Amino acid sequence: MRKEMEAEFNLLKRTYLERGINGMTPRDSVELLLFFAGIEDPIMLMRTLFEKFRSPDKILNAGKKQLMECEGMTETAAELITALPTVFTVAKTSLMMSGRRLDVPENAERYFKLQFGSPAVEQFRFCCLDKDYSAICCMTPSMGDGVSVEVSADELIKTARQYGSTAMIVAHNHPSGSRYPSQDDVDSTQALKEALAKAGIKLLNHVVIGRDGVYSMGT
Repeated sequence: MRKEMEAEFNLLKRTYLERGINGMTPRDSVELLLFFAGIEDPIMLMRTLFEKFRSPDKILNAGKKQLMECEGMTETAAELITALPTVFTVAKTSLMMSGRRLDVPENAERYFKLQFGSPAVEQFRFCCLDKDYSAICCMTPSMGDGVSVEVSADELIKTARQYGSTAMIVAHNHPSGSRYPSQDDVDSTQALKEALAKAGIKLLNHVVIGRDGVYSMGT
């Protein structure tokens, strides 16, 4: 590693160790990931990214295919960059909602609104809760096609058991529609509730994120 790159890497790493990923600027976070991904010349690739995308926000919101068009980019590095916005969101949400009871609808709505942001496709997420109804984990098991998502109750049950959770909240978004649930949403929620109950897991709420706001279905 050239002295220039070594000095840059050491500075970024020190900042990361002192402040964490959420305490770094988006630009520095991307550059650090390039170092960790083993890019041969991270500084040059960072310059290339800025020439193409103009700002850190546009780099972070670029798709994997767009990132791979940059000379020197690797598949691993592109995947790490596309994952970074989610890391920031989860870290911010966890910090803001730490200790909040998610069995309270208003808290659950705020939690998932922060989690989802503004994705272009429909997504489903589920959150396992501890005995005090605080979040243990929040995951996205399924990606939709912009119209619907398919949810595996078995996958949710398996995750809940791994974390020792007996309560759960689920959520999905309507990227271009109303916050109010469709009849399919109501039917699938009831089916999921029954499947989870057989495994000793209580489904407390189903939150729907729409373009016009947030809605708690309850269960």
